[in-house]
Amino acid sequence: MTLGRSSCKTEKTFGSLTILCNNAGANFRVSFDDQTEEMWHTVMTIGLTGGFLGIKAAVPAMRRAGGGAIVNMGSLASTRSGGGSPAYGASKAGIVGLTTQSAAKPYASDGIRCNMVSPGPRRHAFHPPR
Repeated sequence: MTLGRSSCKTEKTFGSLTILCNNAGANFRVSFDDQTEEMWHTVMTIGLTGGFLGIKAAVPAMRRAGGGAIVNMGSLASTRSGGGSPAYGASKAGIVGLTTQSAAKPYASDGIRCNMVSPGPRRHAFHPPR
């Protein structure tokens, strides 16, 4: 199911769509030298393009609802080297620009807030101990 169809189904089922949480991400924990172009594209498609497409799909429904809130999941890796992959840090840095410059300012007049949460690493399947 596409994000646009999901947005329409949400409106039909619940009456409106007022919250979007872009929480998708991918990472290949490899060095810069070992990062392949395919890995790069996978991480960017999931982490950055997915956020862009989620916003594009949700904003029309939020406008119809009179406003809403978008929360994008960032990471401290956007500004600090965490030993992950170059693509992961770059995708999260892109989320910063997508949130603060591309979405927050132009949608504020529609009553749509766009914010970002940037957690640090924790022991989890996505961040296994080294």
